[in-house]
Amino acid sequence: MSLLPLGLLSQGGGASGAIGFQLISTSLISTTTASVTFSAIPSTFKHLQLRIVGRNTDAATFRSLTLRLNGDTGSNYGYQSMRGQNTTISSAAPGAYQTSLLIGETPGAGSAANGFGSLFVDLIDYANTTKIKTTKTMGGNAATNDVIAFNGTWNSTAAITSILVSDAVTSTSFAAGTRISLYGRGN
Repeated sequence: MSLLPLGLLSQGGGASGAIGFQLISTSLISTTTASVTFSAIPSTFKHLQLRIVGRNTDAATFRSLTLRLNGDTGSNYGYQSMRGQNTTISSAAPGAYQTSLLIGETPGAGSAANGFGSLFVDLIDYANTTKIKTTKTMGGNAATNDVIAFNGTWNSTAAITSILVSDAVTSTSFAAGTRISLYGRGN
């Protein structure tokens, strides 16, 4: 069993050959944008993966990113995070379900100019209607020297048909140059 994000072997040549990711949709931000939505997601894949290379407009060093699935704004999301920053390791988890799923972070305007963070977010068995949905994020932020890992749950057995990606702070937006892509994997 590999501990790598699903995408690290996706370009072929991995231990058992190409894993086979197919681009479903991509959004390249040309002007500041508050959120990106992927809708009408086909149910023909086994797993989904978001690939995010982003930056936000907030004056802070970084801002957290969140997901909402199928338009669900209820308290149905849980997560655990682990962060390594320079020589410090920390972890966090909310005490109760939240109204969105924290998946990682991107640098803000308070970080190094032109610095972008990157994330791979795997949505496992997204079309299966007998399982609560789980996510796994691996990412990094060179502006803050962070390496992050998040595990998340959406307390629903519904098939995922839409994904909203946004900044955790509603007054900030994705900066121009941010790219968010959704891929499907067949096996």
